[in-house]
Formats: sequence, C-alpha cells, structure tokens
Amino acid sequence: MYRFKKPSDNWMQSLPLSLVLVPCLQTISINHAYAEETTSATALSPITVEATSESEVVPGASHISLEELKQQNPTTSDTASLLSNVPGVSLNGAGGISSLPSIRGLADDRLRIKVDGMDLIASCPNHMNPPLSYVNPSNISEIKVFAGIAPVSQSGDSIGSSIVVETAEPEFAPEGQDSLVTGEVGTFYRSNNDAFGANASATYASDSFSIKYSGSWSKANNYSAADDFKTFTASGRTGHELALDEVGSTAYETQDHSLSFAAVTEAGLFEAGIGYQKMPEQLYPNQRMDLLDNEQIRLNFGHTGEFDWGMLETRVYHEKVDHYMNFGGDKQLIYM
Repeated sequence: MYRFKKPSDNWMQSLPLSLVLVPCLQTISINHAYAEETTSATALSPITVEATSESEVVPGASHISLEELKQQNPTTSDTASLLSNVPGVSLNGAGGISSLPSIRGLADDRLRIKVDGMDLIASCPNHMNPPLSYVNPSNISEIKVFAGIAPVSQSGDSIGSSIVVETAEPEFAPEGQDSLVTGEVGTFYRSNNDAFGANASATYASDSFSIKYSGSWSKANNYSAADDFKTFTASGRTGHELALDEVGSTAYETQDHSLSFAAVTEAGLFEAGIGYQKMPEQLYPNQRMDLLDNEQIRLNFGHTGEFDWGMLETRVYHEKVDHYMNFGGDKQLIYM
C-alpha cells in the first residue's frame, strides 16, 4: 500500500526560490559566453566591400548595347521589335512600326517609356502612335529595360516596367584637334513587302560645341504570307481586291528628322534639340480604322552639371502631335 505524505510548509516555500535561481544561473552563463565571442571578434581582419554598376545591382534589368542594336537595325523598322530578345518582354503586334511592348502582362500606359529623357505617351485613342514609334532604330545607341524593380531615377508611373531609350551622345573634337566632321549613310530593302528605307546623319563639332542632323525614311506595301490563307480576293471594298496570300492593311510610310546642339562650358553640358516626324500612312490589320496622318514636333532642352555635392540633371521638353485616323484603302467604309 502506498501512502501519500503531505509536504511540509517549508518545502513549499523553498520551491519558488529554486525556480528563480535556475534561470539566473543560466543567464549568467550565456552572458559570459557572449562576452568571450565579442572579445575574440575584435581580432578579425578588415573586410573589403566592392560596389557594382547600377545595371548589375537592379534585379531584372537588361541592357541592349550599340553593337547589338547595329546587328538588328537592318532587319526591322519597328523600334519596339529591338526588345524581342529581352527576358520577360513580348510584343503586341499592331502597325508595321508601332508594336506595343508588354512586360509580364503589363503594356502601354502601364510602362514608363523615356526617349532622351522625355516621358512620352500615345496621344491616339487606339494608341497607334506609341512613344517608340517616334525614334528610328538607326538613331538609337542604347536601350535599358527594367523588367523588375526600377531605380528611383527611372521609376514613377511605371506599374509594369521602365524602358529607357537613348540616342547617340553629342560628339566633340578630341584634344589637339580644331574640328570634327563625321557622317553616316545607310539603306535597306526587304523583298517580302517591297520595304525600302534610308537614313543619314552628319556631325560638325569643335572641342566645346557640336551640331548634328539625323534623318530617316521608310516605306512598305502590304506583306505576303508564306502561302495562300484565303479562298477569296475580295477585300470588302467595292472594286478593291487582295491576293490570296496578301495580308491587307499592313503598309506604312514614315520619315523622321532631328537637329541637335550641344555645348560644354564650366557650368556643365548644355543640350538642345528639335525633332519632327511625318507619317502619311500606317495601316492596321487588327483595328477597324487606320492611321492616315501623324505629325509630331518635339523640343528638348537639357543641362547636366557636376558639383562637389553630386550631379544635377535638368530637362525641359515640349511635344505637339496632330493625329488623323480614318478608313484605309483595304477597308470597307460602309456596311449595308
């Protein structure tokens, strides 16, 4: 038989004391070990940290260099198509030179697109004149795409991403040379839609002043599919027919011109430029209407100065667009 003996009052009073003493002893032991580790850490050798460039730090950032652009330029007149190899980027095909880039499902006004520091947007209700359609591929020197996190300097109004496009920087005569004169002429032809284009640029500069002209022109007819994909030639417009392999409403014509000035002084770099685009026609196979005239004039002024406390960049620009839409030659105007 087991008997239960009630503990004495003295034992009950000693219990709380033992519970308190044990944690205290453990705490003293832990603090003692931490003190030993801290003392030994002071003997470690210095650690060197090296920074990397912005494009390497920002996750998801992609850079298209001038060398890569030169390889792609002869194959396209659509500036947006230069982004086709960038991870995370797809293109929503539209007119011949106005594809809309889409980054991880977000496109159009959800992307911030900067061209030479100017935040441009499409003024057309159908977005037939997106920002990238205002710069010819042959004039671009660099493209940066921030498909993930964008730095503060390139973010803001960029829910999906930021795309930064830069044309060539101003050139100045090297030290010891009175002047610098350069020029470039290019042309292309594509047999599928009889696409033809030409571009030219010329620069005159001293050691502190530079002036440059750039111009381009391109035109194309409707392109042809690999094989007949229709069983009729009627376009829906009376008296107007399309070949069985011809994709209607894919023709376009455009011309771009820009004149830029730059000067280097003790106060920094000053830049001024004027751009002009005339697009008589860009037909759309996936829309009810076509672009039948688009005229843009843009002014761009900038200053970059270096000071003891850092760098300051200031930019002022103005854009005016006259846009006209209507039914092109391949579309039926009135349905009975």
